[in-house]
Amino acid sequence: MSLAYERMAEVYDRWMEGVDYNTWWTYLRDTFALSPGMRILETACGTGNLTARIASEGYQVVASDFSAAMLAQAEQKLRGRRNVRFLQLDMRQLPTNLGKFDAIIAACDAVNYLTRPEHVQQFIYGAASLLQDGGVLLFDVHGMGRVTDWAHAPHHNFVSSDSCYLWRAELRGKAICHHITGFTRNPDGTWQRFDELHQQRYYNITDIQPMIEAAGLHMEAAYQFRTHEPYSELSSRVQVCARLVR
Repeated sequence: MSLAYERMAEVYDRWMEGVDYNTWWTYLRDTFALSPGMRILETACGTGNLTARIASEGYQVVASDFSAAMLAQAEQKLRGRRNVRFLQLDMRQLPTNLGKFDAIIAACDAVNYLTRPEHVQQFIYGAASLLQDGGVLLFDVHGMGRVTDWAHAPHHNFVSSDSCYLWRAELRGKAICHHITGFTRNPDGTWQRFDELHQQRYYNITDIQPMIEAAGLHMEAAYQFRTHEPYSELSSRVQVCARLVR
């Protein structure tokens, strides 16, 4: 069994071709008034798909991930970009010597990978310490709509000419276990198998808001993703905005 996002890093972009990162970034930029030239910390940047969109518009970006394999893919993708710096960081232990940021972003349900509430609190405290006055912490989490979908249809499969996967979501209370069996095609036509276990936890906004307030941030919004509407129990993804106002 490989670590999460170890072997999967090689095929992540192929498997996520359906994700519209352009629209994702545009939504964050326009909804929360992010202006070119701002300094942004992106945690859990993965293979750099969102990073590339942010950097292309002139933002100063520090992009980080816990997975060295995912970071390697991101660095290769953005080689030559002078306004991007890559660091291998643990979201739970953000260094205090990174300077101040206008925005800190944790996209693609990164916070759900923090499987203990105290780890979420550590992340939020660390992010708050790195924000400029007026700066924003932006992250999204799974909504109850997504959890309900997994309960009814836990299996998801993908097949292409050079890779495929069998993906099963297992729910154990608030714990979400993603069992992934992947196959990649070798140059000689044979196939190689790998298995990864990705562990997440479901968080209600009512769980998260006290953590935000305890860190000295103001809970500004909890939207149904890609809208300006309040989230509901039907939301698949919830976008959170917390702001530092001294």
